[in-house]
Amino acid sequence: MNKIICAHCGESVSYQYKCSNCLMVLPIIETNPFLLLGVTSSFILTKEIIQDALVSKLLLYHPDRFALADSLTKEIVTKNAAIINEAAKILENDIKRAEVLLSINGFDAISHSSNSPTQDVLVDFLEIQEQIEESVTEDECENCIEHLNKKLKNNYNKIAKAFDKHNFSQASILCIERNFLIRLKINAENKLEGLYEIL
Repeated sequence: MNKIICAHCGESVSYQYKCSNCLMVLPIIETNPFLLLGVTSSFILTKEIIQDALVSKLLLYHPDRFALADSLTKEIVTKNAAIINEAAKILENDIKRAEVLLSINGFDAISHSSNSPTQDVLVDFLEIQEQIEESVTEDECENCIEHLNKKLKNNYNKIAKAFDKHNFSQASILCIERNFLIRLKINAENKLEGLYEIL
């Protein structure tokens, strides 16, 4: 278990919610967002699971519980709540959640940067971008968005499967593909918005 120096009493204590010596709240030192929120380290996490875990953890640091606390405790509580909120934001983002999982499993995406989508996949992305650019009606744009939503759903399932099989190299490639698909969807949505403005 990690050791921490208590900011209140200066004792070196095993990290937990409160100091075992003075019983004051300790600052969070955990960096793993899955552990911070107490959820399973899995790619498949619903927003409901993440939000439930977030609410549960934030209750520990609710300002009402520390209304009469000293300024140091209030500062720690505020920072802890911010760290927990940030952990939830990371886990709610598919790509960031995948990056954390890759890191937890010792897979350094940078050292495996040669992993990239296949030529066929890149050509497919270019063709979709071309379709978006050539779309002149709302229906055409909406069809592009619908097509991309299907691709994103399929990609999500493939990433989940890759993590289940501990195929981190494949998961990393699929995450890069997901980034491309998300950007294409944003382009299509922007094009659709532009068509609405013309009308």
